[in-house]
Amino acid sequence: MINYFTVKLCSLTAMTGFLFGYDTGIISGSMIFIKDEMELSTFWIELIVSCTVGFAWLSAWSSAFISDKIGRKSMIILTSILFMIASLVMGLAPDKNILLLGRAIAGCAVGLGSIYAPIYIAELAPKKHRGSLVTFNSAFITFGLFASTLLASFFSYLPSHIGWRLGFASLPSFLQMVGFYFMPESPRWLCILGKYDEALEIMIKIYGDIDIAKENVKVETTITKQLNESYFVKLKKVFNNKETRYALIIGCSLHMAQQWCGINTIMYYGAIIIQMSGVLSKRISIWFTVVVAVTNALTSLIGLFIIDKVTRRKLTLISMVGIVICLALMGIIFTKIQKTEYCPNENGYLVLIVLCLFLFCFEFGIGPMAWGINSEIYPMWARSVSVSFAASFNWLNNMIVSFTFLTISEYISMQNTFYLYMLISTFFTFIFYFYLPETKHKSMEDSLIFRH
Repeated sequence: MINYFTVKLCSLTAMTGFLFGYDTGIISGSMIFIKDEMELSTFWIELIVSCTVGFAWLSAWSSAFISDKIGRKSMIILTSILFMIASLVMGLAPDKNILLLGRAIAGCAVGLGSIYAPIYIAELAPKKHRGSLVTFNSAFITFGLFASTLLASFFSYLPSHIGWRLGFASLPSFLQMVGFYFMPESPRWLCILGKYDEALEIMIKIYGDIDIAKENVKVETTITKQLNESYFVKLKKVFNNKETRYALIIGCSLHMAQQWCGINTIMYYGAIIIQMSGVLSKRISIWFTVVVAVTNALTSLIGLFIIDKVTRRKLTLISMVGIVICLALMGIIFTKIQKTEYCPNENGYLVLIVLCLFLFCFEFGIGPMAWGINSEIYPMWARSVSVSFAASFNWLNNMIVSFTFLTISEYISMQNTFYLYMLISTFFTFIFYFYLPETKHKSMEDSLIFRH
């Protein structure tokens, strides 16, 4: 049974996921209006969307240099501050250049939050409930997406130059910043500093049993001596060690698969995709994205309840197979659209249904699994540097996909773009079938995770 203290910690931490989702979703619903108000070309649309992803990549990669020095708690507070600043800058942006600056700051926040929210939760959570609690953060991402698309739909009834400027993300980021000031540090990080008594106090609150808490602190003390090395020394050790090198390759592959299935083309360009299916009304297109976001949020709850009941490996494989089928269907539908010259009455609803099926498959599997497995597959001495490296890989691929989607669809057609994503997803499905290990209910220090 998860106690109230642990739920409170994880809920406040998962607010980072909410902000991450909100930032992702609001650009999809707002871009239809922003591109007209600021007269954006295809290049500028892709640049404003992918700018956030690019800076998320840079912050994810560089964060490991300071995270082991200032701690998980401080990194999450920094994330809240950056989200708040970004929201205000974007809301007050007089032109596309200042809007781009705000998106860049948001990217730094997203990159930090994507790493340290799941790490903080994983390092606090009891082993038995670790999977569901880490997935809790992913669930909050989908709630943020839903909230942003719903707000964007209401914005569509306001003058176009006002609606998207209402910086609602500044409020939850402020509340998280204040609330986290009173939260404890990760007990694992406290052990790095030699503050074992403080770590023990937190462990007692989490487990409710002093003997179990002492045993967990004892595990931490055996590994902290390896954690005082520089980023590049650790990274070199990760690559030189067969087991951690294998784990890192799997971790990066999970993130690549998550991005190259095209998930963020739906998140960033959902309203535009629906418009291209023949739904010409901006307002209707945005309301369609609300249906997609609701499906996304509800499906994430399914993942939350089944992740510790079904193996991580099985969920990932089932998810990938479903994604391949949905991408094939998207290709077929857009082929039909091209031949029928965009019939809005039928094809728009077909695209909406398949997008919902796609998100259903994504949210119980590869969506949370990419982050969840990465948060538990590495031993403590390698975790910060490995998770940071793998997350930066996620954002690098995210940036490439989001920056090229509209351009590729213009050159090879929308249907062939979805077929391309289908082939890539098929490749990763086979990779995971043969090489993905199981991590369910295993200690994060258990080297058996890395062996075949």
